[in-house]
Amino acid sequence: MVARCAALLAFLCLSFPSDAVDFWDQRPDAELAAQLVAGMSPRELSSQVLMLAFPDSEPDSFILQWASSGPLGGVKFFGWNAGSPESVAKAVQTLQAASQRAKGRIPLLVATDQEGGWVRHIKGTTSTSPGNLALGSAGLPHDAWQTGWFLGTELRQLGVNMNFAPSVDLYINANTTVIGPRSFSSDPIQSGVLGAAFQRGLAEAGVIATAKHFPGHGNTPDDSHGRLPILNDTRDMLLKRELVPYRMMIAEGLPAIMSGHLAFPQVSGNELPASLSPELIGGLLRKDLGFSGVVITDDLLMDGARPDSMTIPQAAVKALAAGNDLLLISKPAAAQTETREELVAKAADPAFLARLREAATRVVRLKLAYLKGKGAIPLEPDPTRLKLPATGANEFFFQSTARAAVLMAGQDLPWKPGPLLLVTPYQGATAAVGIRFPGTRSLEYEYRFSGYDSVFRDTLVEQARSASRIVFVLAVPGGVAYLKALEPWKDRLAVISLLSPVYLREVPWVRNAIAVFGTNPAAFEVATAALAGDFTPRGRLPLKFPGLATGMP
Repeated sequence: MVARCAALLAFLCLSFPSDAVDFWDQRPDAELAAQLVAGMSPRELSSQVLMLAFPDSEPDSFILQWASSGPLGGVKFFGWNAGSPESVAKAVQTLQAASQRAKGRIPLLVATDQEGGWVRHIKGTTSTSPGNLALGSAGLPHDAWQTGWFLGTELRQLGVNMNFAPSVDLYINANTTVIGPRSFSSDPIQSGVLGAAFQRGLAEAGVIATAKHFPGHGNTPDDSHGRLPILNDTRDMLLKRELVPYRMMIAEGLPAIMSGHLAFPQVSGNELPASLSPELIGGLLRKDLGFSGVVITDDLLMDGARPDSMTIPQAAVKALAAGNDLLLISKPAAAQTETREELVAKAADPAFLARLREAATRVVRLKLAYLKGKGAIPLEPDPTRLKLPATGANEFFFQSTARAAVLMAGQDLPWKPGPLLLVTPYQGATAAVGIRFPGTRSLEYEYRFSGYDSVFRDTLVEQARSASRIVFVLAVPGGVAYLKALEPWKDRLAVISLLSPVYLREVPWVRNAIAVFGTNPAAFEVATAALAGDFTPRGRLPLKFPGLATGMP
């Protein structure tokens, strides 16, 4: 009997060593993070600095193997793999359960882009909000805080603990179509105030805010998804402009920043993207701004991240060496595996291994701060008990949409009820306008950023001739050509501008225009109510471009 007990005790000691470190141990965070990382092999360290996506809404065996053998840094839900809110919650439940089978039981960071407005990767029954430019137009920090809180409260129910928001890119270049209404303002201080309020709202819901895209994506018409934008902004310009919101938010405890794939040769001396640049990450962000939190790259699959046909693993090594802590790789699976192996190989260099340990330590400390203890988001959400939209969210977002509306021009408003011709790329506008203006007939055009359909333009002109009044919904540059065709009927035309109103600069003859900034149902209702004279919009456009009004006095 004694022999059997001794053998059992020996087996338990062998299987569960007394010095094993567990994420859920009750020790000070700094001490526990150091011990967890000290026990990691180069392979485990390399997993902890990776954030990966998977192909469909249900986690596949590949990502589950990563999560259970890890310890993996995190996973990301994009628009293409998010599915319904219920499927997201179920996927998080499965993935976090797998993470608790890995060494150290370190949970996953679970991220998405729920900026509000234009960018909303988890759709379905989640809230639709008017977006950042609306918050800038209303100019109320409380609205920004409340927006962050509502979006965070919904993410919390799904088990999503990290939000790649807010975007604090300044709206400096009028042609920055990839940012546009995702920006709060062209003013750095206003952007910092609203960004900090949004950040605090997320934090109070337990969600990690991630400001982006460092150092700033708002002064270029190029999209870093498809090419590397090269900006000639100087260091002094960045310090006085783009970096102001970051400095303000860092002072308020900003936990994470996303590095952008944009080159600043006047600052770095080369054309490497900021995400791969030691001068911009290790120097400007870490040293000059004093940021000690987690820096995560934008997706390394993007073309802007890989100049000169660089591979994803090569870009990942450079990004980590530059000072990033988390490397976001959406796909393909082969590149995700190859990246880990490349990091392991590079860890033979003591200096690189030290950088790898530093990055993993930051990631683990972030997890300890947000994923453990009172107020932490549960690891296993219940897909059957979701309450979406969050209680009170619809009412708040309707009100904030109305507070943000801008009367760009109102020479002939308000309009009395009656039939009109509605020209729109959104079906949502038809119901809202039809209720207030009975007898409305709709003509729908294709949502596109460039080019136009000449056949549709001819049809539009033909129908405009017989219309007593026309409402044109303008959202993207592709609609401008159709709007220009309506100039002969400008005396009976009103424009509802969605997203960014910068395109109104091309049609200075427009006599009546109302700007709302989202494509949420409330935006159509608010714009229609303003047309009918139910209220006078009081928002002020937070942009300054020649030829663009900022609102009626």
